[in-house]
Formats: sequence, C-alpha cells, structure tokens
Amino acid sequence: MNVHLDRIAPDHLRGAYFGASSFYSLGYALAPLGGGIMLDLYGEFWLFSVSVVLCLIVVYLYSILGNQKRQSISD
Repeated sequence: MNVHLDRIAPDHLRGAYFGASSFYSLGYALAPLGGGIMLDLYGEFWLFSVSVVLCLIVVYLYSILGNQKRQSISD
C-alpha cells in the first residue's frame, strides 16, 4: 500500500496521502461485520458474487493506474 501511495502522491501532499491511507485499517474491523451480515441476510452466493465484482473493479483500477504517467509538480 505504501509503495503505491508513494508512486501516486504529489511530493507536497505525500504526508496527507499517507495519513488518509490509515483509514483502510477500518476495513479490517468493518469487513467481517459487513460480510457476516450479508451472509446472514442474503446467503453465500451473494457474498461471493459481490466479492468477485469488487476484486474485478480493483484489478481494473490498478490496470488504469499502471498505464498513467506521473505528473511533474515543477511543470
């Protein structure tokens, strides 16, 4: 995560990007709760279907990120 942030963050905002990225740790607490609720209400098919769709979205976003060039701040 830190390597990706270092690549995409402008130099003058790097600290803010790293600070905001600490919110991802909330996912460690909320994801099992959300998954358990979804499993209880809708069943395993929908839980795994939503998980697959989210994974595909992330793969797509990473592919877009990999194709973009980093802008220079001095320009």
